[in-house]
Amino acid sequence: MAAASTRIVPIHRVHIVSGLAIQRQPNSRYLQARANIAGVTVCASMRTEDWREATERAMAWYLGIKHKVSRGEQLRAVSWSELVASYVEQLGQGARRNYHRDTIGRHLNPFFGEFRDVSMITPAVILDYLAHRRSKNSPEPLPQTINRENSVLRQLLDHANARAWISEPPSVPFFNEAMTRTRRPHFTEAEYLRLRVTALRRISSAKYGGDNREVI
Repeated sequence: MAAASTRIVPIHRVHIVSGLAIQRQPNSRYLQARANIAGVTVCASMRTEDWREATERAMAWYLGIKHKVSRGEQLRAVSWSELVASYVEQLGQGARRNYHRDTIGRHLNPFFGEFRDVSMITPAVILDYLAHRRSKNSPEPLPQTINRENSVLRQLLDHANARAWISEPPSVPFFNEAMTRTRRPHFTEAEYLRLRVTALRRISSAKYGGDNREVI
């Protein structure tokens, strides 16, 4: 007699605690957390396929939104793209705005762009991003480059906190720049002499109506 075959039934939903479950999504490989708090149902992607990791993230997310309710904050999830639009809108015109928009577009959006709830950006997610950022280019970017980009990320998260979209901004590490910053060597005696001669020429040119175009 042939042995009976065992059919593996795929898991579609797991209830973690009362009011919280994780489940598969129809159009994404990532698992989703689904919570019901005060009669309101909210969902968020856990950005992982692993059920154990999704469970840990779901619990942290669930406690976070319960904290929101206790503080009287809104439960509506705010996406990364909505956060970026709001942040950029309040930036003034000029070089700062251009740098922030470029940094967001080149480095932050590719990683955080799929977040439909910015409250899911935890310290662990920040560390995942930094590992991703430091490994995606060769050679690895210098600490001062990462720190400049991270200042934009911090300001985005602070903006989300100011708008009550997150209860507390996750910490973004600062990298030590001491071993990668170098100073220009001191001027040589010949270079000092050249600077002095050029300065005297420019003073003379300005005094007697010259065009002051002498170059070093």
